[in-house]
Amino acid sequence: MFLALAVAVWQVPKWQTKTFTEELEPKDRANLEDANRRTFIQFLGGLFFFVTAYLSWRNLQTAEDKEVNDRFSKAVELLGDDRLEVRLGGIYLLERIAKDSARDHWTVMEVLTSYIREKSPVTARSEILKTDIQAALTVIGRRNVNNDSRTKRLDLRDVNLIGADLSEANFDSANLSGSELSDATLERVTLRGANLNQVRLADSNFVGSILNEADLNGAILRGANFAQASLIGAVLLQANLREASFDKASLGKANLIEAQLQQASFVGANLGAANLIGADFTDTSLIKANLARSDLRSATNLLPEQIQMASQWEAAVYDVELQEQLGLNVMSDP
Repeated sequence: MFLALAVAVWQVPKWQTKTFTEELEPKDRANLEDANRRTFIQFLGGLFFFVTAYLSWRNLQTAEDKEVNDRFSKAVELLGDDRLEVRLGGIYLLERIAKDSARDHWTVMEVLTSYIREKSPVTARSEILKTDIQAALTVIGRRNVNNDSRTKRLDLRDVNLIGADLSEANFDSANLSGSELSDATLERVTLRGANLNQVRLADSNFVGSILNEADLNGAILRGANFAQASLIGAVLLQANLREASFDKASLGKANLIEAQLQQASFVGANLGAANLIGADFTDTSLIKANLARSDLRSATNLLPEQIQMASQWEAAVYDVELQEQLGLNVMSDP
């Protein structure tokens, strides 16, 4: 190889100046060959540098990939240990891998969610959340969401998370359908577009949380605290919201058809354009709630005095009978 390069260094400049042989003096031709030879040598030097740099980078990548694979295998092995402290070490090692390698980020999240589903199924009905399950939830909740899969969502279906602390965690678009989260702390959690269908969230704390466009169909939210939370466009069809608090919450365009709102509190809440058809308002507080363009047709146990404690109640949609009781002009086609 070196002999071939030496021949090339000597012959290529001669070939380049061959067309000028008859026009140049021997001395000038020799000087031109030397100049071309120096340029060619510089080109080869640059090419050698880039090839060497590329090979070094490839070797480094291979070494890093091997290190990540070794660490990943070790972390998964630790998760299967009988000792709590060892399992915790595996969980935090996986978190470090996800931070160090964007390519492995989602794989780590899938391992952790799978671990939670296996170790804490909803059928277990344990009243005390295990320490390692809480640790895994914490790691997932503080992940770098910029590295999340664009086509998949966190799979936490049918898991037992009673009493879990998910404060300030990010579970946007997560699938938590059928799970048990009673007595959970979810202050300032983000659950945009999350699937919470049939989830049990009785007495959970959602203060300041964001659940815009979340699916809470049939969810049990009895006694839950949604004060100052945002549920814009959320779906709470036939949800159990008895004794729940939505004080100063935003529920614009939310779907609460046939929701159970007995003794719930919506003090200062925004229910603008919300769909409340068929909802049960027994002893529900609507003090200073914004009812502009909300649909209250077929609502049950809703009294004029409740409505008139709200704001912009005149702009809501009612059945004819309730309109008359409120002294509003009866529209033939509301």
